[in-house]
Amino acid sequence: MEPTVKKKAEPKLAPNDKTDGEDKDRPDQSISPDNRTVTVIIEDWRTPFIKFLTEEELPAKKAEAERVKRQSYCYLMSDGELLRRSASSILMHSVLPDEGKKILQSVHSGLCGNHASAKMLVRKIYRQCFFWLIAVTDRQELVRRCEGPFKWAPRGFTHLFVAIDKFTKWIEAKPVATIDSAHAKDFI
Repeated sequence: MEPTVKKKAEPKLAPNDKTDGEDKDRPDQSISPDNRTVTVIIEDWRTPFIKFLTEEELPAKKAEAERVKRQSYCYLMSDGELLRRSASSILMHSVLPDEGKKILQSVHSGLCGNHASAKMLVRKIYRQCFFWLIAVTDRQELVRRCEGPFKWAPRGFTHLFVAIDKFTKWIEAKPVATIDSAHAKDFI
């Protein structure tokens, strides 16, 4: 598989570039940094495993080759797709980090999303049979920058403590701006 290539910005004409429909009397100006195109090449993490499983080809670096050999028992190829075998022998689809982030976002705050914690989020993803190497890092980043399912209340409240009496089913709720032990003690 080839590395994925992404374009970060569309190329723009520099002020001194002239086309047939433009004003030819403009003075020449130097190219500013805003007029440059940046291309980022993202290496597909699955490539070494696919090459090893299909062609028995290892990476050139010794440490990378050892890692691929050691971890390759968890992977298998089926119809041209790399699958990862989980500890319970369930086959999971190996996806790119960009696809994984989209899946995380959908599960976390999509139509049926419940803004779950970071640990629960990855469990749900794995139960749906998706895998990528940096899923744990991606989930922590997503949950950390999430503003939560609730809108800001007039006094800045963003979270809600809720307690239900086991016998009478009486509900107590208290809005708070931050979740910390002091607010929890006050609530209890």
